Amino acid sequence: MGYDFIDIHGQPAVNTIQGRVIGLTVQELFRIPDVVAIASENTKAAATLGALRSGVINTLATTVTNAHTILALDDATRKG
Repeated sequence: MGYDFIDIHGQPAVNTIQGRVIGLTVQELFRIPDVVAIASENTKAAATLGALRSGVINTLATTVTNAHTILALDDATRKG
């Protein structure tokens, strides 16, 4: 993502380094027609899920193991 921080539910989250990082905002990413994310670390499943839930990512490139972890985490943390 850019410099906006999001939680596991894809909602904005406040962070102490926010405002000191250079990058695109979520609003700027939404204006890009095809946003591709690459996630290779299985330890980043919650962050990847939050980014997916934000709706800003159109395409995710990851490993099968990571995809299974993200899907299981999605099932376990789904609101509703």
